[in-house]
Amino acid sequence: MTTVRRAARAALLTVLATAAALVAAAPAAHAAETVGARATVATDGTPLNIRTGPGTGTAVVGQLPDDAAITVYCVVQGQAVTGPWGTTTWWDKIDPVADRYVTDALVYTGTMDPVAALCGSSHQDKPSSQITDPAAYPYANGNPAQADGMGYYRRECVSFAAWAVTHDAIADNNTDLSWLGNAWMWGYDPRATRRTGTPQPGDIAWWDRNTISELGHVAYVAQVTDTAVLIYEYNGFGDHQLRTDHWIGLNEPSAYLKL
Repeated sequence: MTTVRRAARAALLTVLATAAALVAAAPAAHAAETVGARATVATDGTPLNIRTGPGTGTAVVGQLPDDAAITVYCVVQGQAVTGPWGTTTWWDKIDPVADRYVTDALVYTGTMDPVAALCGSSHQDKPSSQITDPAAYPYANGNPAQADGMGYYRRECVSFAAWAVTHDAIADNNTDLSWLGNAWMWGYDPRATRRTGTPQPGDIAWWDRNTISELGHVAYVAQVTDTAVLIYEYNGFGDHQLRTDHWIGLNEPSAYLKL
């Protein structure tokens, strides 16, 4: 065999070996992406609820015993929960396909930081600067028996929701939401359009009458993920107080309204 043929053969063998190594490595790399991080349930003896979204307002679909070993495939931001090591808003997705989440506050991972990548996509298509700051609501200390000038009583869900929509920086939101009536009436007002697809920040989560309340309920949509919605609301529990950490399932309200 000539020197030229030996060199050509050696080069060909090198290319084939490199290709084989890449093919062999490909499945291993994919496996590494889906293996996730190992963690342990830490609930001091009580079961840990598995939920369909990153908040206690979403459905419970199972439980895990204390000290159970789990795999964290990815993480999302959600409702704040306090556990043995402090308070966190991280929730761990423990199923590679189905929407199954547990709060990271009750899971031992060795750190308070996320141990996996962020899950999926977010529908937060509005910059956070466009979303209403709930702390700016002017009647936070107002008397609930007094009117707010828009046709509602102060610190009621309707007062806050109307104020939030008219004071955010979303250009196509309505600027006149006065006198829409009780919460259940909002879904039937001609100024409201029921959203047919995924809700968007700046929408109103709307509950019809005799669902969670005789008069219905409305709340301002602040953030949307693939599985849950963060709402800002007043008087969600009949206490005329503000809540900014309430995550609900996508299908919990009667509808989402674009106003």
